[in-house]
Amino acid sequence: MIYSPLSQHIFIIEDPKGRRTISLEEVKYTIGRHSDNQIVVYSTQASRYHATLVRKTNSQTQDYSYWILDGNLEGCKSQNGIYVNGEKCLVHELKNGDLINFGCDINASYHQFSNFFDSLMNLDGSPDVEITDPDLENYPIVPNQSDRTLDVITYNSYDNNSTEEVTILQNNYLDPVTQLPKLKLFNEHLSLALNNARQSRKILAIFLLEIENLAKIYEKFDQATSKLLLNEFSKKIKHCLRSGDIVGRIQEDKFVILISQINVLEDIQTISQRLLNNLKSSININEQLLFLRSNLGISTYPTDGVTGQKLIEKAENNLEINKQKGYSNPNEPKAKPSQNLQFYQIEKLLHEAIENEEFSLYYQPQVNIKTGEVEALEALLRWEHPKYGLLTPGRFLPVAEKTELIIPITQWVLKTACQQNVDWIKLGLSYLPISVNISPRLFQSPYLTKMLEQILSKTGLDGSLLELEITENSMIDNIRESLQTLQTIQDMNVQIAVDDFGLGYASLSYLSQLPMRKLKIAQTLIHNLKTHPHQTALVSAIIASGHIFGWQVVAEGVETQQQLEILQSLKCEKMQGYRFSQPLMATEVSKFLSLHRTLVNN
Repeated sequence: MIYSPLSQHIFIIEDPKGRRTISLEEVKYTIGRHSDNQIVVYSTQASRYHATLVRKTNSQTQDYSYWILDGNLEGCKSQNGIYVNGEKCLVHELKNGDLINFGCDINASYHQFSNFFDSLMNLDGSPDVEITDPDLENYPIVPNQSDRTLDVITYNSYDNNSTEEVTILQNNYLDPVTQLPKLKLFNEHLSLALNNARQSRKILAIFLLEIENLAKIYEKFDQATSKLLLNEFSKKIKHCLRSGDIVGRIQEDKFVILISQINVLEDIQTISQRLLNNLKSSININEQLLFLRSNLGISTYPTDGVTGQKLIEKAENNLEINKQKGYSNPNEPKAKPSQNLQFYQIEKLLHEAIENEEFSLYYQPQVNIKTGEVEALEALLRWEHPKYGLLTPGRFLPVAEKTELIIPITQWVLKTACQQNVDWIKLGLSYLPISVNISPRLFQSPYLTKMLEQILSKTGLDGSLLELEITENSMIDNIRESLQTLQTIQDMNVQIAVDDFGLGYASLSYLSQLPMRKLKIAQTLIHNLKTHPHQTALVSAIIASGHIFGWQVVAEGVETQQQLEILQSLKCEKMQGYRFSQPLMATEVSKFLSLHRTLVNN
């Protein structure tokens, strides 16, 4: 049959594995999950031979149309059937804009373009295409100069088979970055869903999702990283939705979601909560954890409107209202609103603090009791907010730990502390290890060792001049994995200390299995020395046991001369606290070290 170049037939099909855009040319295409179909769909809910596309030619004009049939040409029907524009059918002649559902998590649309090849031609008659053969190289012909034409045509040859599959990306319908529908194609899906909602008397919802910090992402990262991030973000959105829900990207920073066939309003709350909880988590791009902050506006049919335009406008209005209130999700739990508001306010401020680099580090000396010399520095995080002033770690670190923000925050602390130590060494100061607290979440994550490796390599700091303070409970939650992680850290020459010892439930026999060199007694125990004799006995036992295992023992939070004298009598080796020095800014450290060689007797 002669192929007419006057029109092009485009079939866009989406299954759980992704979206494909196919230019229809052959007489027949079988569709199903079996591998011998011309169009294979990746869904266990689809039939082995679910549907067939058949080309029917007009003998007078040589133009042709495509028909879709349920099942195969032998008469075997699919298990779930096919639905065109919401109506179940056995045979249907496809028309431009038809929307097809395969009775499961597979959707498709059909589009016909007139004068297709004319639209591909420049004024000089050259086609705006790039032909790619899997057995050859890419042959770029002429860069595309038209917004209304197709970007790429890819011909794939299959051995000696004369059939060709032509993949076409249509910029008028699909977002070139995420391959999600643009507003035009999304509105087609919305129009069909509204018709179905009217007939079935079901609820329909529109979610308008805005990325709050996309502009700063573009400023900070290159185009390739930004594109990867947006693609992963769109995958996270689709992962939270049901199989029949539709996601589109309608603006640079806005995604729109169509939730149809809703039985009760509570389903909307469930979906929105699941969506935003998932989007809060980090996205790993090239071993770097990145966060995209989102705001959400929701509208429902028929309460907020009966047309697509009204529903999108209402979702936009609700989005702006939620942004002003400081809520990303309009369905946040209403119990204890003041506590929830405080938590989510701090969470949002933490995102901004990471982006705007509002954190700073202070350094507190660790002192050898016998010699009085400073032997190490602990890096302590401070947050000076431009509006709320100094926010204490006790107020924001628990929020950071719960929301995974602790990982990029600690990454910044490690990088800053290591670079600062390198700078001090270049200035001729003593080689002092700097210790950094590692949260349970980061220690138990797969990112820590890779993060350390990259930071040490980038800053050039010797691993022996970095010490990680890890709580005892973090290490004994999974002793086998802890051993592997700690061994990898030790292989970098990085030192390991047990932090806040005495508050958890670890036994010294467990800790003796770990490659650690230092034990830090919790400041709560030090604070109660003298006033609580049983705690003095406990501290004495910890110090003695530490010496037996060959560990250095450090007392944290030493504030008084009386505490110092008791610790000296118990033969504690090192101390840290306001008795010696408050935490110092980086610019104060060099001056402090030159003035205070010996601190214990001062």
